[in-house]
Amino acid sequence: MRVLLAVLLVVGMAGCGGGAEVERLVAEQVTAERETKRLAAKVERLVAEQVTAERETKRLAAEVERLVAAERASARREAQRLAAEKAAAKKSVEGQEALTLKGHSYAVASVSFSPDGKRIVSGGNHGTLKIWDAQTGQETLTLKGHPDDVNSVSFSPDGKRIVSGSDDNTLKVWDAQTGQETFTLKGHSGWVKSVSFCPDGKWILSGSFDNTVKVWDISSLDTSK
Repeated sequence: MRVLLAVLLVVGMAGCGGGAEVERLVAEQVTAERETKRLAAKVERLVAEQVTAERETKRLAAEVERLVAAERASARREAQRLAAEKAAAKKSVEGQEALTLKGHSYAVASVSFSPDGKRIVSGGNHGTLKIWDAQTGQETLTLKGHPDDVNSVSFSPDGKRIVSGSDDNTLKVWDAQTGQETFTLKGHSGWVKSVSFCPDGKWILSGSFDNTVKVWDISSLDTSK
């Protein structure tokens, strides 16, 4: 339409003797149309760039969302792992109760497993020792002989004997099968607080309130009593 108008204008003005003016106007019209096309192309390019930028923005937003979701999922997994480790550590520290052994009438001061793990010996106030079945928790023997509180008990390495230390200042050695007292060791002038067999079972250590540690040779003592 613009070209048609320009041609009509040229024809009309040419008839009136204005040929130079017509050419100038046509040239300006062509230039204007070129500029319009250039601007339209630029606008189109800018619109395309805007569309591309919006697409990139959406892509980046989706990527950020994905990374955030992955990070949150990873954080949840790590929190669950730490919680599981904490629960396992707590359970490991606290342990799990398997048996409760009841039979003592007074405080229990010392306990020990037999070497094979099948029996338990316990000693407490009022001079009483007890032997228990470690699987069932049933009391099998009661050992009486100390006139005062028992502070420490221990099995011999072969599991045949038990030694006890008491506030009566003595140690007693017992037959672990029958519960019979086999002999008494005297020498401390204070409460016997700790007793232990040596690995070969021929010696006993004791620690006392008299500030001494004594080593006892029991290899030659008569245990047939």
